[in-house]
Amino acid sequence: MAVKSEKLELQVLPDKNLFVFPDAMSDMNRDAAKACHALATQGANKQHDPIKETREWFRQYVFLMSKMGWAPTNVDVQEVTQSDRQLEISNLVGKGLQAAYGIFTGEVATALEGLGKTVIAALAASTKNVEMLNRKTFEDDRTGLSLAKCEQTSAGQVAMLVSAIQTDAKPDKSANYLLLKWESSGTRNFACGAVLNFDPRQYDKVRSLVETKLDDNALQVLLALEI
Repeated sequence: MAVKSEKLELQVLPDKNLFVFPDAMSDMNRDAAKACHALATQGANKQHDPIKETREWFRQYVFLMSKMGWAPTNVDVQEVTQSDRQLEISNLVGKGLQAAYGIFTGEVATALEGLGKTVIAALAASTKNVEMLNRKTFEDDRTGLSLAKCEQTSAGQVAMLVSAIQTDAKPDKSANYLLLKWESSGTRNFACGAVLNFDPRQYDKVRSLVETKLDDNALQVLLALEI
């Protein structure tokens, strides 16, 4: 699978939801991706603790996404350990993206790892105050973050590559939250990944229900950056 260069926009939404959209993706499909992801995340959170029951939590998230028109083609949850006993957000995000692609290696795996690092570096370098990503707003014994990389073909087909990370490791509070490292000894760290293919006809059947249940604040764009 070849990796092609494209213009990308990073959007930051409440509840630690990050989206990467290609320049050519329509606003309608962007809104559908954000709305479904936000609602599925909220629904999964009500059923399972994302830190203590990560596998069950992600399984419920994928199930809810499928009911809203996003059919999964690959789902994986990896427990991540590091030999040097340190983890970084960018590494975990990259591992989640790789988990979604599964068998792909080489150029694709390198590109996914690079995307995770690019996203985190862009956020960390931003001078804008994004409260939801401020390390002080998090309990110091748990962290969660999701990144959805959206794709749209010239024929209009849409897919979303989701990486959700969960860790109960304690961060170094003296460092920038987005760049800090956690001591991973004795902790549980998970990188969840899924590839979801969009069926707009199925989504149209539940669109009004999704829009009714979802708080408008969940779709508020807190920060937008070109990456």
